[in-house]
Amino acid sequence: MQQTPLHRFPTGLCYNCLRFAGCSASGAVEITIDPQTLKKPELSSTNTACPGVASGKIEGLIFDGYPMSGKYTIKLYDDKYQLIDSLENDLINFDTRDAGKYTVKVKDIHGCETSDTISVFSDETPVHFQYTDSSYQWCDEVENGYIHIQASSRAGHNIISVINTSGTLDEVISNDASAHLSNLKAGIYSFRAVDNVGCKNDTTIKIINIHNDPKIKIDILDSLACETAHTEL
Repeated sequence: MQQTPLHRFPTGLCYNCLRFAGCSASGAVEITIDPQTLKKPELSSTNTACPGVASGKIEGLIFDGYPMSGKYTIKLYDDKYQLIDSLENDLINFDTRDAGKYTVKVKDIHGCETSDTISVFSDETPVHFQYTDSSYQWCDEVENGYIHIQASSRAGHNIISVINTSGTLDEVISNDASAHLSNLKAGIYSFRAVDNVGCKNDTTIKIINIHNDPKIKIDILDSLACETAHTEL
């Protein structure tokens, strides 16, 4: 009896005819999916610490399939289905991710593939300005306004800088959680506080010129009275 192996058939009924010495025979066999075939991964995500900081994480478990030496080929795609990362592992683990939608694709040694999508979200910024104080510019000629600000960050983060973003170049005015600026003229001043994770927050403070213009008043009558009184003594 002659046996001929056949490969690369889809699932379903498959027919085969054999001819030998003028005789022929036919039969059918059903091709089924291996119950151990690769299943869709179970994914979970961790939010980023705040918008703009790539601290999110994508993790997941892989079920069944046939890994090579215990490892699968795992690829990560962004929301435009551009490949951005890959690894060979038995678990799904991508860290330092921005907020967004991702697709994870898993492939085993037989070329079987499966995929699933997941989103990484951002927590709100933990940085806040908890105290601000400012004064007027009292007159046009004297730049005597001042600003005092103080910032804090939740979740155990430390404020590492307060930046004056008002000008053309950002100026770090404090490497601490508080800052004080003096000798300011009227205008709008912008500030940014940044913590050690990279989270930030912005605020603006306005210095107003109240145009105080004191007049020198000379009371001649009183002056003469004082002079007269002095003369009489």
